[in-house]
Amino acid sequence: MISANSEMLTPTEAAVVSSVEVRDVNRVIDESILPKDFYRINPDRTRRLFADACTFISFYFHAAKYLTADERLRAIAVASPNLREEPFASHACAEHPRVKGATPWKRSAG
Repeated sequence: MISANSEMLTPTEAAVVSSVEVRDVNRVIDESILPKDFYRINPDRTRRLFADACTFISFYFHAAKYLTADERLRAIAVASPNLREEPFASHACAEHPRVKGATPWKRSAG
């Protein structure tokens, strides 16, 4: 799930970050393309999206040339639960030698 510390963006800000039009951001909400955990609609009908949503918004529209809508929706459904509240350092991947103490030009010993 998404961390409570995640930044909330307006649809306009999310559009800029995602490199899409504002109408596309509204579309992912209106058509339930984006899982509900990634946005909030306030009682005054203003919309706010978690910054993490921008990855999926960008993917959905920019992958349209290569994947069907169903394939894109399936990819979002599979990938979205993988966002965790824990920081990356607590994730098992953080212990991988290519991450732990390594740089792209020098691998850590061990």
